[in-house]
Amino acid sequence: EVFVEIDRKFIAADRQQRSDAGACACVVFVLGRHLVAANAGDCRAISVAIDGDGFRVKELTRDHRSGTPAGAEYIERLGGMVEAGRLFGSLEPCRGFGDLNIREEHEEHLKKMSDEWVEELGPEKQLPTPVPEITHAVLLDSGPQEAVIIASDGVWSVLSSNVVGALVASLLLPPKKTSQGGGKG
Repeated sequence: EVFVEIDRKFIAADRQQRSDAGACACVVFVLGRHLVAANAGDCRAISVAIDGDGFRVKELTRDHRSGTPAGAEYIERLGGMVEAGRLFGSLEPCRGFGDLNIREEHEEHLKKMSDEWVEELGPEKQLPTPVPEITHAVLLDSGPQEAVIIASDGVWSVLSSNVVGALVASLLLPPKKTSQGGGKG
């Protein structure tokens, strides 16, 4: 509900400013050993468990990119199109806030495809949708240190989860330990 409300405000500002801006978000909530992540867009959260043997990386969320098989299947299920790996040929994330121009293009596309088009699409049927994917994880009970890293496509388009895990481990482990067991998990 929070993501949908943020999106409503984002769209209202877009309309007022005549803007086609968009944004993505990944939020992580930790309560004790339990972690809940909400992701909408090409953001990602990973955990890096660090112990005397090295480190292990676990992806806590997945990127919502139009060019991936999962992203393309999601878009097509909602009646959208992927062209050149992008939503309607222009937007990479298939979830996120704003991007009013893409939503209007999606609505026009649906009107052409069906006589039974519904005038008001709910947030879960819009492209890009502001409805986040929710994931759960249990953090380690004891032993290794564990770090959670949240970043957007500016990082993940250039660095893999394992490379980021190695960078974090290099800050927290003695120098000789960063190459042992690196990237497992």
